[in-house]
Amino acid sequence: MRKIILSLALCVNFAIGYAQSENGIIPLVMHNAQNGKTYLGEWIYVDAHNNFVGASFAPLGEVDSISLKTDIPTIGWTNKIAAAPQTGIAAYFKGRYYIIYVDNYVVSIRNAIMGVRIRYRHLTENIANSIIADSKQPTIFIADDENTFGKSSSIIADKVKTELAKNGYSLTQNAVQSHYQLYIKASTRQINSDNNFNYCYADITVELFNTLTGNSEYFEDFSQKGVSTSRDRAAREALTDASTVINEKILSFILKNKE
Repeated sequence: MRKIILSLALCVNFAIGYAQSENGIIPLVMHNAQNGKTYLGEWIYVDAHNNFVGASFAPLGEVDSISLKTDIPTIGWTNKIAAAPQTGIAAYFKGRYYIIYVDNYVVSIRNAIMGVRIRYRHLTENIANSIIADSKQPTIFIADDENTFGKSSSIIADKVKTELAKNGYSLTQNAVQSHYQLYIKASTRQINSDNNFNYCYADITVELFNTLTGNSEYFEDFSQKGVSTSRDRAAREALTDASTVINEKILSFILKNKE
């Protein structure tokens, strides 16, 4: 009986989360990474520890919880922020700003936190170019959403960051004041196995966004195969090889256009 009630609760939350907008304000139920992982836009989600991730975020000092009208912060941006009830948050990715107000947690019948209930407003104006830092050293913001058979990982992002650092790029948690934004989404799946080897694919989505021009410079979906003696090792090999592909394709473009 409990399982039936929980399933019905999830369905109700989902339906409420996609209710019609009123005055440009949209209610949304965001289940966290352990309970379905609801996305706001293409990249913003709540991780297993109930933090907003996938973009740059800044806490809002004062925000009208009804109209969600406030000023955009110029400082305090980071790549992770707690999704705490009764708080206002600014989010930015790929030239778009969101004002988010967290109403409350979404909890299970056993009082486990499953996500958050929010209201958000999308700012249509692109004001990023006016506040980009004047830095001689090129900066790049990286958001990664990687998982290995459901477990969070950062294999691709770590290797890409290492390569960027070698080539003189400075990493930043502030996408607003970056020169480029790199978004990486990856998940693994096992395709088959025999007596000695396991075969896996890593499915990758990569997007490179130019903060200065407001344009998406590169977008690609691809799959990378990995083979090893265990499923997890095969997945790691696939993700590692995928990072090499990204370094060759994406970083060559960035470095070619380096000022």
